[in-house]
Amino acid sequence: MTSINVFGIFLTLIPIILSIAAIIFIIWFALTLIKTLQEKNRILSEISNELKKTNHQDKL
Repeated sequence: MTSINVFGIFLTLIPIILSIAAIIFIIWFALTLIKTLQEKNRILSEISNELKKTNHQDKL
């Protein structure tokens, strides 16, 4: 192989590598977002339950 062929092969692989990297980043971002939103919902649910308990005790 000459250096021109190696360079040509490398140039053809760059878009593939960038596409794979973009897909991996999107999947990572989506999973992180889902995990964060689930944690947020859990915390809000706990707060809601505590408020319901407090309101129920105040009425008694």
